[in-house]
Amino acid sequence: MKFCLPLVALCTVSFTFAVPTAPSNPIAQRDLPLVQSNQLRQVLLRSELLKKAKILEDFAYSTPQRNRLIGTPGHNATVNWITDTIAQFPNYYTYYLEPFDLSLGVSANLTNNGSSMEVFAVGLSPAGHVSGPLVYVPNLGCETGGISMADGEALVARVQAGETVIADLATEMAVSTTYNVIAETIGGDHENVIHMSGHSDSVAAGPGINDNGSGTISLLEITIQLTNFSVTNAVRFSWWSGEEEGLLGATYYVSQQPQSELDKIRLMLDFDMMASPNYAYQIYDGDGSAFGESGPPGSGEAEHEFERYFAQDAGLNFTSIAFDGRSDYGPFLAAGVATGGIACGAEGIKTVEEAAMFGGQAGVAYDACYHSACDDYGNLDVGAWMQMTKAIAHMTATFARSFGSSFLPGVKQWKSSEWRSRDSSLVTRL
Repeated sequence: MKFCLPLVALCTVSFTFAVPTAPSNPIAQRDLPLVQSNQLRQVLLRSELLKKAKILEDFAYSTPQRNRLIGTPGHNATVNWITDTIAQFPNYYTYYLEPFDLSLGVSANLTNNGSSMEVFAVGLSPAGHVSGPLVYVPNLGCETGGISMADGEALVARVQAGETVIADLATEMAVSTTYNVIAETIGGDHENVIHMSGHSDSVAAGPGINDNGSGTISLLEITIQLTNFSVTNAVRFSWWSGEEEGLLGATYYVSQQPQSELDKIRLMLDFDMMASPNYAYQIYDGDGSAFGESGPPGSGEAEHEFERYFAQDAGLNFTSIAFDGRSDYGPFLAAGVATGGIACGAEGIKTVEEAAMFGGQAGVAYDACYHSACDDYGNLDVGAWMQMTKAIAHMTATFARSFGSSFLPGVKQWKSSEWRSRDSSLVTRL
C-alpha cells in the first residue's frame, strides 16, 4: 500500500524474462468445465500460499537490500517469477511485460553547518545541489532526501531555538526501467473483461510479504488454478510495479489505454494486504453508503457481491473502507472504470467494535509491521489470507461467468462518463 518512504541506492541488474509463445491449441479451453465459485475455491491450498510467501522472502533476503523495491534484484526476481509461472500455461493465457521508466535515487550527501548526516536519496525527485539556511515548514512538499525521525526532530529543535543551521544537500538520480505484468485468458469475451490486480513491489524497509506479497500470491495462485476451467468473460490479471512510489504502474497503464479499451473493463478489482496479523475483513465502499462517496457505476454492485459472499457463503463479518486512492484502483477509479476490492488493513488502528467482530487486539494497528523490516514470512495471518484468497476466487469466478444485468454496457458507458466529469478531482488526490 502506498506511502512515502526514502529509496535505497539503485543496483544494476539484468532481467531474463520468459518469452510468451503463440498458443498451440487456443481452443482447448472449450473442453473445460465452466468456472464455478465453489469449485475454484476448493482447489486453493494454504500450503501453496505459504510456499510462495517463502519464495518472495528468499528473493528479498538473498540481496544486500533485503527488500523487493523497484529497481532492485529482489523486485526483478519477483517479476521474473510471475512471468515464468504464467508462461507455463501457453494454451490458456497470453501475457506481456509493460515497461516504463522512472527516476530512482542513487546517492545523497547532506551536511548541516559542515557536519555530515546520514541521508537516503528519494526516488522521483530531481537530482541537484542546494545550500542555505534551514526553515521549519511542517508537512510541505515531497522529500528529495530522507533522514531519520530523530535527526529531523533534532534539526527542528535547533531551528526553533533560534540557531542558524546551514544545510547542504547534493543528490544523484538514475533512470530505471521497471515492468507491469499483464496476463489475460485466451478464452472468454474480450469485450467484457474482469480485471484483477495487485502490486508486486515492496518498500525499501523490508521484504513486503504482507504488503503486498500476499496480494501478489493470491492472484498468482488463482491464475494457476483458473486454468482448470473455462470462462465466459475474459479474465485479466495485472501485477503493478511502482505502487509504493505513487501508483506508478497502474497510472501508466491507464494513461496508455484508449477509452475504447478502458470501456471493455467491466470491473477492476484490486487486492493489497490480504494477510494482516490483526486483520479486519474490509470491503471498499463502492455505493457510497458508508462514507458518502461512491465509485463509478458497477462499483456498488461489486461491493454488494463481496458483502453477499462474506455474509452468506463464508459466514464472516465484514466492514467498509473508503475509496481513498491509496492503492492501484485509484487511477481506474479516476478514469471512470467500475472498481472495488478488499483488504485486511494497514497502519490503521483496530477499534473495539472490530475486535469484537474479527478477534485480535483493539487499539493496535492491523499490521504493526506495515512498511517495516518485520513485514516478513512471520507477519502473515494465514487463516485470514485463505479467506481473502477465497473471496478473490469467488469474484473471479462469478464475473468470469456473467456480469448480469447490473453491468449492462449502455448503462455503464453513459453513467461512467457522467461520473468522470463529476469527480475528476480524484485525479489530483492520487
